[in-house]
Amino acid sequence: MPAIRVVMLAALLALGPPAAALAASATPSAGSAYGQYQQQTAAVTKIAEQVAAADAAIVRAQGDLATLKSQAAATQAHLADLRGQAARMSTQVAGQRTRVDAAVRFLYEDGSVSFLGVLLQATSFSDFLTRFSLVVQVVTAEVGLLRTAAADQAALAKQEAAVAATSQHLATETAAQAATVAQLSKDQAARTAALAAAQSQAASAAASLAALDQALLQGLPELNQVLAGWSQLPWGNVQPANVSVDLGAGDVAVTLSASGLNAAVSIAPLALALAPAGVSLAAPGMVLTGPVAIRGGDVTWEPDQLTVAGAPAGPGVLPALLAGRKLVIPVPAPAPGLSLKSVHLGDGSLQLNFGL
Repeated sequence: MPAIRVVMLAALLALGPPAAALAASATPSAGSAYGQYQQQTAAVTKIAEQVAAADAAIVRAQGDLATLKSQAAATQAHLADLRGQAARMSTQVAGQRTRVDAAVRFLYEDGSVSFLGVLLQATSFSDFLTRFSLVVQVVTAEVGLLRTAAADQAALAKQEAAVAATSQHLATETAAQAATVAQLSKDQAARTAALAAAQSQAASAAASLAALDQALLQGLPELNQVLAGWSQLPWGNVQPANVSVDLGAGDVAVTLSASGLNAAVSIAPLALALAPAGVSLAAPGMVLTGPVAIRGGDVTWEPDQLTVAGAPAGPGVLPALLAGRKLVIPVPAPAPGLSLKSVHLGDGSLQLNFGL
């Protein structure tokens, strides 16, 4: 880029004043530089948007990872609690089974205190039935408790298996999300490096463009001279192409033509052109264009675009050309009581509307 800039600057500075020579030789290189600068600026914007999107994606992924880790920790705590409950339930079932086994032995095995011994101690048949009923109720209750405890133990085991599966699934998802965050961070680093490189190229292009802008300013003497002497141009020689009066409304419309303006102010080789889009000051290879507006009762031309050989001039050229300059187009003095109300641009004409 620096070598190209030196060559382009040398070519521009060697052109001299003529606008035709400027259009023929300087502006293709300038147009190429402006296009390159615009492309690099667009590339910087695009990569910056990609970096911002990558940052947002990493923030979202890190949030998802934190959520997964929190869920996994809660699931692990729940699983540990269930395993503790299962251990306690196993102890309870084992104790219940021991009591049932003891009761069964008490009923059906021979021993020092047997079922038969208990029954033989009955004092009557009614007492015998009572004793038998009480022993059976004790054993039945123990068996019921054993069955309930066993069912609770089975349900707890099923719940524990489900929570363990959930914990494993969360662990897998957490690992995958952590890998995603790592990849996004890697991609972000690459994009950030690309952004820095693009910004460096854009800065180099901007520096070259600033130098080209300065060279172009040196190569636009006619335009610069006309703008510098704008207020001294003989606008008073301009004759209206048409004047219409609406007596009922108290309105006066004065139309100035582009041909009349050019003939009166004599700013060749440049020429004023009037179009709905704005007033243009044109010469071979360059056009300065902008709208008109009413400022303090005067019609003011406000150029906002300069093209050289069809390419937009750099950002530094137009402000430098217009610095400290007020481009006023004097209007015919209206009759007492009338004031300028509006300005209308047409093809080849400028209409000034006065009203009471």
